[in-house]
Amino acid sequence: MESRYSLLGDKKLVSYVKAATEECGISHQYIHSSAGHDAQFASYMLPTTMIFVQSKDGLSHCEPEYSKPEHCTEGATVMLNAVLRADED
Repeated sequence: MESRYSLLGDKKLVSYVKAATEECGISHQYIHSSAGHDAQFASYMLPTTMIFVQSKDGLSHCEPEYSKPEHCTEGATVMLNAVLRADED
């Protein structure tokens, strides 16, 4: 069985996401995920990173998981701004 590793994300892509959160005034924190997201597997072939949004009680990948629409909007805004930064680079 292949072991999972914690996805740290490509440093340059992470810097775009960090800059986007700061530019938009959205709080952020670094987390390492080993949940087996597609980004984990794609990272062998291309640079990846992930953007997570707040969820009620921190629940994820289960039926009671819930994220407020404004948190989803913040995540989409961060992603858009990070992509625009990458395009400028």
